[in-house]
Amino acid sequence: MQKEAEIIAELREENRYLKQELANLKSLFWGKKSERFIPVNPAQETLSFGEDVVNTLPKVSTKPEPKVRKTPEAGSSIPVRKPIPAHIPRVDTIIEPEGIDLTQAEKIRDEVTEYLDYKPGKIFVTRIIRPIYKVFTEQGEVKMVNAELPSQPVAKSNVSAAMMALILVSKYIDHLPIYRQLKQFLREGVDLSESTVNGWIHKHLKLLEPLYELAKRNVQRSNYLMADETPMPVLSEDKPGSTHKGYYWVYYSPVDKCICIEYDKNRAANAPDLFLKDFAGHLQTDAYGAYVHFGKISGITLVGCMAHARRKFKDALDQKQKGADEAMEIFGELYAIERQARDQELNYDNRLELRKEKSIQIMDKLHAWMLIQIKDPQFLPKSLLGKAIKYTLNIWVRLNEFTKKGQLEIDNNWVENKIRPVALGRKNYLFCGSHEAAQRAAMMYSLFAMCSIAEVNPQDWLTDVFTRINDHPINKLDELLPNNWKEIRSISPMGILAD
Repeated sequence: MQKEAEIIAELREENRYLKQELANLKSLFWGKKSERFIPVNPAQETLSFGEDVVNTLPKVSTKPEPKVRKTPEAGSSIPVRKPIPAHIPRVDTIIEPEGIDLTQAEKIRDEVTEYLDYKPGKIFVTRIIRPIYKVFTEQGEVKMVNAELPSQPVAKSNVSAAMMALILVSKYIDHLPIYRQLKQFLREGVDLSESTVNGWIHKHLKLLEPLYELAKRNVQRSNYLMADETPMPVLSEDKPGSTHKGYYWVYYSPVDKCICIEYDKNRAANAPDLFLKDFAGHLQTDAYGAYVHFGKISGITLVGCMAHARRKFKDALDQKQKGADEAMEIFGELYAIERQARDQELNYDNRLELRKEKSIQIMDKLHAWMLIQIKDPQFLPKSLLGKAIKYTLNIWVRLNEFTKKGQLEIDNNWVENKIRPVALGRKNYLFCGSHEAAQRAAMMYSLFAMCSIAEVNPQDWLTDVFTRINDHPINKLDELLPNNWKEIRSISPMGILAD
């Protein structure tokens, strides 16, 4: 009898677990994918749609109410049109009234109406004309003289630095594959072959390799890094008819605002092992196993990512699992402290004091709440909530590191944001043509990500770099990195270079 009761209890628990798994699978197919959480106001009563409540509801008129144009007021939800930025050039068109003698009229003021306009970009040819002169030397000899041809990014190439920058920005930032760009050029009457443009790209990217290697060394010298990885399908001779699943490994230094993305053929630990072989400091990652052993290396402290832990509780909340909303509210309190520090623009020391004053108590509250949950007889370890609690407790020491040092962030969402262009590009061009092409793309994603961090116009930056990199002193190469370039070069509001 006792054995039958145990079997029934096990079957009931398994039934509850399977129901939750089924709900989870349904959510993956049809549910909304959002990490936003709005806590329920406890003062707000829960709506009920029972028969007694419905009968007591006031009758609503079915006649449409007349539309009234409301004037926007402060704090209202009516959208207000943003003004057109002042730095955009204005082209004035003056329209004089007809039927009056303007010489006999007194002008009071101008009625100005502005429209945001556009003129399609035009492709043109720059011709460099160098007159050749015949001169006589002091010895009476005849000599032909003309000016030297300005330095070109690629010798004997017939594409300018600006055009090459446009192609690369369109490919790696706007995610336009080359064949789509060629169609755009064709609409402008320029017929280019794909092999020609790919040849341009290959030669110009070779020029940027020293700059990428410099950025890589700068990242490796940092004492605080965020790391993450994302897949990239690649065509390979080893897998004819299908793609190889390679990975981009991303390393970001929040303090130095420097980033390096490297491609590797797999997701094994050898990629970060090689990149971080001389690293010492704080390494912030998710709980992926390729990073775990770094915590055992002297001089390296692993830092957890609060966003990854929160995300698992959000999944449980989406399945309406009891208790998940309580955890999400506690996470909300933690992130409110971080927003306060950002809004007040606190330095590292002051941010650390704020965390010691408030965040540590909230972390203790979260830890105590999880311990209570796992002792509940109704707790299901294999449920989404159970997995979230187990995940969080397993990396609890790492998650607390941000309360010990002011320069550490609460999560590594920063690095995740920097690899979003990779995911967008993957949706557009589907795969890289080879392992070498994947690494070249990693280089461009790295350099363009630094442009984004430094708030630099990538088109202007790349045009300038291509123009000067061949003649730039190798010992001053760091001046061409986007963050340093912005400081050295004078930038107008339009983002145009001004010496």
